[in-house]
Amino acid sequence: MVDRTEMTPADLPETTNLSTHQVRRALRQLIDRGLVTASADRLAVTPPDVALNVLLMEAETELERARLHAVRLADRHRQAAGSRFPAELVEIVHGSAEITRRAEQISPDRTRCPRCPASRCTTR
Repeated sequence: MVDRTEMTPADLPETTNLSTHQVRRALRQLIDRGLVTASADRLAVTPPDVALNVLLMEAETELERARLHAVRLADRHRQAAGSRFPAELVEIVHGSAEITRRAEQISPDRTRCPRCPASRCTTR
């Protein structure tokens, strides 16, 4: 039986039931990510605590890239919205039922005035 913490690349296709090509590709990815080290004809698996830190740092880097991208998109959106005419930023709503629905979306915590069923008037 092959020691799974230290083996040669030649052991991998038999141990994993993958083709040589698949093993080489996967091995290259693992080495590139620092999860496996290769020296001469031997492979060594990175200890779990170190490997986990590597994966967490990759995830943190990717999250930071996503955050920066979101900030850039928000800036572009603000710049584009700032160049519009105010009339383009206003939604026109027709009909009392639709107006009531929109008003309820804006301020759902207010109570309806019995004299003004189509409004959100709070006078009684």
